[in-house]
Amino acid sequence: MAEHGYQAQDRHIIDYHIFELPGIAPYPGGGLFRGPAPALDRPYIACLGSAHTFGRFCKRPYPALLQERFGIGALNLGTGGASPTFCLENERLLEYTNNAKLAIVQVLSARSQSNALFTILDHGMHGTRLSDNTTLSADEFYEDLLRTASVEQVKQVVQETRDKYVQNMIALLHRITCPTILFWFAVRTPAYQEKYDIPFWKLFGSFPQLVNQEMVDAMRPHADRYVQVVSSAGLPQKLYDRSGRSTTVSLDPKVRDTKAPEQETNGYYPSPEMHEIAARTLNRPCVDLLRSSQIPRRRWHWRNWWPLMR
Repeated sequence: MAEHGYQAQDRHIIDYHIFELPGIAPYPGGGLFRGPAPALDRPYIACLGSAHTFGRFCKRPYPALLQERFGIGALNLGTGGASPTFCLENERLLEYTNNAKLAIVQVLSARSQSNALFTILDHGMHGTRLSDNTTLSADEFYEDLLRTASVEQVKQVVQETRDKYVQNMIALLHRITCPTILFWFAVRTPAYQEKYDIPFWKLFGSFPQLVNQEMVDAMRPHADRYVQVVSSAGLPQKLYDRSGRSTTVSLDPKVRDTKAPEQETNGYYPSPEMHEIAARTLNRPCVDLLRSSQIPRRRWHWRNWWPLMR
């Protein structure tokens, strides 16, 4: 299998054990998933999300940690820059999700949502500006919009984008037939105050970009549980190669040539410490919902329940 995406960028740091799901064709930027692949003929948890769920620079992201805790498989469907339509518009992916005993749906970035001026390509962070058919990143689109449009015009585009994002997230939660957890996993709370000014990150806020408390409040009733993890523990994360030596990597997915700026630390993706916190916080709601999904009792071991007894 040809390497691309995070596996190609980070191969000197970590092996993500990338695999393909039967019936889902890979495409540039997506369609390959983080392994090891679980046995899909046995009970498993489905984890839908972005690179935060994929676990860039983390040997044991929270899906893997939950798998260890519960003794059942975890299907990690985290994809960098994913929008809600990534799963919503893929019937085969929905089938894999609905065959799970539980689905954890991460609150995704709203910058990967199309609007009347910008159409996202491949459910990711790049798209086409409809006014001139230019392909550019969402960051570049909003940066240019902030430079050329009035504040009122930008506000209209942002509101449309947010409305469509919430509609798609709710539609996704409704299409999932197994129990669901809506999962906020970020260094900030949903409450933030955007600024309609350049650079674009003043508008976006940190991940999940453009998503605010009002949007979360609208989505929460459509999931069985809502779990919020806000932490920056372990950030910035020093990067080491597989032999334990300090190393560098490009954190900018828009830069693909050999002159890409390299960084020695990760300050964007959740650290291993944050994934540990996420797994501990998800533990109780996962147990509650897995109980209701009638996992065969023989698959549970007392060690899985011990964290809840302490």
